[in-house]
Amino acid sequence: MSKILQLQGISYNLKGEEDKRMGFSAQDLQKVYPELVKEGSDGYLSIDGTGLIAPLVESIKEQQKKIEELEEKININKKEEENRQGYLDCLVKGGELYQEHWKEECIRLGKKIDSSGWSCSLSKDIADSLNNSLKEGRDFCKEYYKQ
Repeated sequence: MSKILQLQGISYNLKGEEDKRMGFSAQDLQKVYPELVKEGSDGYLSIDGTGLIAPLVESIKEQQKKIEELEEKININKKEEENRQGYLDCLVKGGELYQEHWKEECIRLGKKIDSSGWSCSLSKDIADSLNNSLKEGRDFCKEYYKQ
């Protein structure tokens, strides 16, 4: 691949022709792939263009391998991000349920709900029970999402 990256494509006209051609400078190609450049009896350099096919194919294969490795990393990162988001969503839902249950206990016991809109003063036993439920929910999220 490093040799291919050293090549610079050019456009040129042959003497006596109007049509532009694309290719490589024989002098530049000779520096990278000397085996693909021959000097004719007239002193002009000629290029064996078909000789470039194999290194180009190998470079494409090398690039494809890198692309596939990067795609795999991207997919792994996406899955990890989805898992983290799932874990956070689980924790948020657990917190919402905790608040709902706390509020339900306040209402069930006829307690005045404070300015938070969901809390009141509950006995230690009830508060401990709700807190344990919250902890169990967090543990479930942690185990389910392998955090």
